[in-house]
Amino acid sequence: MELGEKIYTLRSRARYSQENFAEALGVSRQSVSRWENGTAVPDTEYIIKMCRLLGVSTDELLLREELPPVIERVPMSDEEIRERASLDTLTLIGFVLSFFVCVAGLIVSAIAVARWKRMGEVSERATAGVAIGAAETLFLLIAVVLLAAFLAVPNGGGGI
Repeated sequence: MELGEKIYTLRSRARYSQENFAEALGVSRQSVSRWENGTAVPDTEYIIKMCRLLGVSTDELLLREELPPVIERVPMSDEEIRERASLDTLTLIGFVLSFFVCVAGLIVSAIAVARWKRMGEVSERATAGVAIGAAETLFLLIAVVLLAAFLAVPNGGGGI
């Protein structure tokens, strides 16, 4: 790609008009036009200013390599926004329900063990079994929290 083409492409990508670009560089619009048409070449001073304005290195501007394509974000339609919001709401509802189920399981386990101990109807083995069940519930609660955090991160594992 020739220098003039690159100047035009980079200026356009940066959304400068020839007039605004010329003003930012301290030259006339006609100078910018001549550079882009290839009938003139900018002085080193202006090449450096251009690179700073356009956010490229001098290598990118001066070498005859192609510029990488611009990846633009495609705006979401109103329908896609509503769909994503409803999925986020469902995720939140699922998280809250899972959280309360896990907490309820821990509370029920604790109450059951305490009651059985008072009544003397529980062996050490049974107490250990209930404690293991409570620990499993706690680990499940932690997993649910981590999953919710993972899904809340934009693009986290294809999150919702």
